[in-house]
Amino acid sequence: MSSDETAEVFTAVGGVLRCITHEVNEGFIRNCNLSAQQARGDYVVLLNNDTFILDGWLDELLAPFKRFAAVGLTGSKLLMPDGSLQEAGGIIWQNASGWNFGRGQDPTLPEFNYVKDVDYVSGAAIAIPKRIWDEIGGFDERYVPAYFDDSDLAFTLRAKGLRTLYAPASQVIHHEGITHGTDVAASTKAYQQANRAKFTEKWQSALTAEQYPDGEEVFLARDRSRFRKHMLVVDHYIPQPDRDAGSRTMFSYVKLFADAGLQVSFWPDNLYRDRDYVKALQDLGVEVLYGPQLVGRFTDWIAERGRHLDYVFLSRAHVATNYIGDIRAHSPAKVLYYGHDLTYERLAREYALTGQEKIKQEIDFWRDLEGRIWEKSDVIYYPAPDEVEAVNRLVPGERAHVLIPYTYPDRELAAIRSRISGASNSSDPRQARRGAPALLFVGGFQHRPNVDGARWLVHQVLPHLRETVPEFLTILAGSKPPAAVSDLAAEDVLVTGYITDPVLEWFYRSATVVVAPLRFGGGVKGKIVEALRFGVPLVTTTPGLQGLNGIADCIEVADTPEDFAEAIARLIEDPALARERALRGLDFVEHEFAYTAAARHLSADIPELAPLADGRGILCNR
Repeated sequence: MSSDETAEVFTAVGGVLRCITHEVNEGFIRNCNLSAQQARGDYVVLLNNDTFILDGWLDELLAPFKRFAAVGLTGSKLLMPDGSLQEAGGIIWQNASGWNFGRGQDPTLPEFNYVKDVDYVSGAAIAIPKRIWDEIGGFDERYVPAYFDDSDLAFTLRAKGLRTLYAPASQVIHHEGITHGTDVAASTKAYQQANRAKFTEKWQSALTAEQYPDGEEVFLARDRSRFRKHMLVVDHYIPQPDRDAGSRTMFSYVKLFADAGLQVSFWPDNLYRDRDYVKALQDLGVEVLYGPQLVGRFTDWIAERGRHLDYVFLSRAHVATNYIGDIRAHSPAKVLYYGHDLTYERLAREYALTGQEKIKQEIDFWRDLEGRIWEKSDVIYYPAPDEVEAVNRLVPGERAHVLIPYTYPDRELAAIRSRISGASNSSDPRQARRGAPALLFVGGFQHRPNVDGARWLVHQVLPHLRETVPEFLTILAGSKPPAAVSDLAAEDVLVTGYITDPVLEWFYRSATVVVAPLRFGGGVKGKIVEALRFGVPLVTTTPGLQGLNGIADCIEVADTPEDFAEAIARLIEDPALARERALRGLDFVEHEFAYTAAARHLSADIPELAPLADGRGILCNR
């Protein structure tokens, strides 16, 4: 029974909030149980009266229920009044003693900032679905008036197959000890020891089978990953999916690994805590490693943790070469290497086109570097079948396989098909749109093939197109355009620079034709697949087809400026042909690049992905 102004404040708010006041103070547990009976919403949220909430705490506390499957309870990150960490989830040992993980440490460190399974969350700030609370009857009143009720709640839910998750972005300052004090021999705090005995008696079998002895195997105990496979992913930086194709690929696969139930750690080579992008991975349950405390310490890190790793997924030759030796020395993990494209072959095509002598030296360097990585890898991935064939001719054991560069949720592809089919049953939205046709070229311009393609398009293709289609807009969309691309801007040529994913999607939906005028390059071109995924007709060159067997019937292909311009004009002037090409392209993407297809491709090397190949998720909602 609160003696402060709570009742007056709640009454003043009116309507939205109700204040439940008990005539007799029944103690924490019974007060919570009695009050929760009055709750009308979807969740019961308990918040101590000795807390201060920080921005977004409630949204972030509830978010895991929507993002993950089988969640029964969530808890906030608890902070001390001085800003240090009080708890990043709790650990229960075999002897039923508890440990506030991270207590007294820096709350911004990587190990305290990813969503994770925990043994329990302190009841100072927790949420549980109302139907589940009612089903179990709330807190077990054997622990009246307080203590071990929160641990018992988590164990009760676990016995029902429900998870307890720590939600680090939900931050609450907890003035520990104000309510019950800190002396375990006095006042309500004295119940702590008595209730530990009750808890041990009730959960002895679970404590013996599932918990570690006091203080042992903290790495596994902190996120209840004892019975899960562990994967380390290494790339050049935290993925920026709205900025470059490689990041989009890496984010897709990290999500796939997390969805399959793997406990994933992500090591960015630059160790930069990219605040704009780090949370997207942490929200998936990925521990993202960053910060000056790790600089120059990968050897120490892998020496300490390598024995726990089952898989290591290395990305890009220039990054993988710095890590693969230490991984082989300190871990039994299966090493999976993804090359994005076969660099030396891409450079060879560029040399054949440009004749630049400096490229010859690059070819030799990359051929040697990639070969040394292959020797130390258990499995080698490239996106294009011809690249895989080239690698398998050079390494023993047929260890190279195709890894598709993009994965799309099946339901999103179905929604796009429905939109296109709906348009075909009425009027074509591109015909109905006012204004000139729009051509769209998408590419990150730190990649030389995209710079060359943009210049070839504007200088050589568009003059021919204007002979047939006098008025149209060309959009060159992509991050980091150099002067060679920025200088292409004109009244009818828009150079966007970086754009967000929602803006890019709007461009795709508004475009009449997507163009990919690539004269050289390597691997599967993500821009091709993206265009087909959005149901837009596309014109590309023969190099743009690399690795996409069976796609020729879905798109227009032309290699000279005159033929490329003619193909664009044909799609602009024939909406029925454009729609037919778009639907065929979507068929191709659904078969080759759906989420389930990606899991199927990888499940031979990572068996834990097999359930996802037939659409059965394990841990995450999608």
